[in-house]
Amino acid sequence: MQIPFDQIENVIRTAGLAGQSATSLVNLFQSLKGALKTPEADRDTQIETAVLRLEGEVKNTQLQNDLLQAQLMGLNQEIERRQKAQEELRSYVMHQTEAGWIVYRSPEAEQPDQPPHFICPTCYERGLRSVLQGGENQKRCKPCRETFLFAKPAPVATTANFLRR
Repeated sequence: MQIPFDQIENVIRTAGLAGQSATSLVNLFQSLKGALKTPEADRDTQIETAVLRLEGEVKNTQLQNDLLQAQLMGLNQEIERRQKAQEELRSYVMHQTEAGWIVYRSPEAEQPDQPPHFICPTCYERGLRSVLQGGENQKRCKPCRETFLFAKPAPVATTANFLRR
């Protein structure tokens, strides 16, 4: 399973911005407390200015928090999707073809709505489900372009085999 680093970076960046907004709120609150301790003549102007700045920072923090929650929800959905895909992938069983190649076979009992099929072992190891395409004797994986033999090749008639009869 590949980790969605770009999504994680966005969440971390947004969390950092939300943290900065929270720090600004604390600082503004401290300046508001300080303004309340000043003489009355200056107090009203300082309080009004601090309240306006505080209001702006509260709105900014709310926006950052909403964005962070949306990004976390998206990240959680992506994790759930990938966990479901991994569970589905784990249901496949290793299978050796008549020709001796190793592939993964679909679990027929668990997926009656899907025809029996095989997936590529290379892609399987990468956490991908790539259904092999082709005929009875050989199948190919489109993403990694690997070919798998399923049936033993027919014996080739040679002069030596012909003479032995």
